[in-house]
Amino acid sequence: MKSQLSILNPATVGPTPVSPTLTGSTPATITLKPAAVQREVQNLLNSGALQDFNWLADQIRKNTLDLLESWKIAQAGMQQTISPITYVQLKDEKRKHYKSVLESTTTTNLDAFTVITSAAEHHSIVDDHGVILGYQCRIPQTLLATLSASSSQLPCTRVNAGIHGQYPTCHYAVWKEYASKPHLSSEYKKDLPASANWCELNRALFTYLSNTLWCISPQTYARYSHAR
Repeated sequence: MKSQLSILNPATVGPTPVSPTLTGSTPATITLKPAAVQREVQNLLNSGALQDFNWLADQIRKNTLDLLESWKIAQAGMQQTISPITYVQLKDEKRKHYKSVLESTTTTNLDAFTVITSAAEHHSIVDDHGVILGYQCRIPQTLLATLSASSSQLPCTRVNAGIHGQYPTCHYAVWKEYASKPHLSSEYKKDLPASANWCELNRALFTYLSNTLWCISPQTYARYSHAR
């Protein structure tokens, strides 16, 4: 159990529940009561996101509780920012104002945008219903160093990412949506064996990101797992 949790690498220890009533960027300081913890455990069990762990039936609840407690430790000192825009509004308006938002990044004074600086503590952006709109947490430096070093060994590729900016992109994905069996992307096969080596070297990074998504939004994790 502990080997599965160590990938989160918590830096501090302390109670870190989430409060939907916080305003501005403030630390979450309300301790969850035992009954609330058990509800969270049950929600995790109901989400379907625990299937990847292949735990024995008589160990699932205890292991889930241990995992939840480790995530709370990793969230110690977490900051929260309340968004005036709800998740429902954001989802409804995303197509209407997509281009205007992109144009604002080039025509508007960037100092007018809210900036959340990188810090050791986690930071979540939530609406006034407590729905997470954005989440920031640091990736261990060792994983980033491996990513940088291994990426420099990949074949040269295009630097135009379209509306997203000017930087190299590679699509090393496994596709399944329109096929009965998963199949590798054409770019992955074209760049072999460098692409396979890059994926293997960054296996720990992918595991870390998957575990982090599992902790932040188990429902999203479970929904994405259906693509396998």
